Amino acid sequence: PVVFTHHTRYDHYTHYMPGDSSTLKRFVIELVTGYCNLCNAVVAPSSTVAKILVDRGVKTPIEVIPTGVDSLYFSVGDREPFRQRTKIPPGAFVVGHVGRLAQEKNLGFLGRAVCDYLATNPDAHFLLVGEGEAKQEVIDHFTRRHLSGRLHLQGVLDRRQLADVYRAMDVFAFASKTETQGIVLVEAMASGTPVVAVDAPGVREIVRDGENGRLLQDEDPGLFAAALEWMASRPPSQKERMLQGALRTADDYSIAKSARKMLELYMRLTGSTPVLHKRSESRWGRAQKQIRKEFDIMRIYGQAAEDAVFWTPLQKK
Repeated sequence: PVVFTHHTRYDHYTHYMPGDSSTLKRFVIELVTGYCNLCNAVVAPSSTVAKILVDRGVKTPIEVIPTGVDSLYFSVGDREPFRQRTKIPPGAFVVGHVGRLAQEKNLGFLGRAVCDYLATNPDAHFLLVGEGEAKQEVIDHFTRRHLSGRLHLQGVLDRRQLADVYRAMDVFAFASKTETQGIVLVEAMASGTPVVAVDAPGVREIVRDGENGRLLQDEDPGLFAAALEWMASRPPSQKERMLQGALRTADDYSIAKSARKMLELYMRLTGSTPVLHKRSESRWGRAQKQIRKEFDIMRIYGQAAEDAVFWTPLQKK
């Protein structure tokens, strides 16, 4: 069986390619859709992505299997030593973010919202981990608001340090609207850190409003800042319930559970199409099948290019 794992909204990343345009975006959509329809199964990381694929014309059966996270690893970070190393004052309320600091991550909005919160809460600090072209935009927001002294930049850290990073935070802030799955959200929750996020595909299936964080329907800096304030002002008993909710969510996305689901999918496919895997098949027979598959893929390239060139916004997406 051929299984295609679809973990990226490819059309949201064409700006990294020369000649980015609506035609290129459409080409990518048509190409991926066609390739999916050549497979025996497609794995999507979330129900939201599965629906997008169906809406785009994928007829192949789709299985929702999220990428697993090593929950145990992220549950044992050292909070206070990391805070000390990064000169975060004792008792500070730390809002944090980890990820690639790219334009599609909506970091301009996140920087404004966090600054709004810090401006009225002198004991709050922001921990930003990662690198990318949007990093300067966040720095500029803090500079204009005279809050640079409470911005802690860490650059790219290796996996061994990330557990400490998540544990050092009191809340994880997330504003990206292009995610197919929020891996960093699950990693933060595995550390017992709740999340404040803007509603988006790949996010709404992880963040449960009032249970493991706050999920905001509107992209509004004031509402986001208010959600951070709400998180900081919870009494200890509510904070503990939020922490336990985060840990339960992380367990749902464990590596063991995701691996078991993937194995079950392969077993079902193997059992339903055993004729494709008979070892008695001749070398020439296998070569013929390979040639046919290669031809099908080239046909998909040509069809995607034609559809992209002649596609107009009035056509169904």
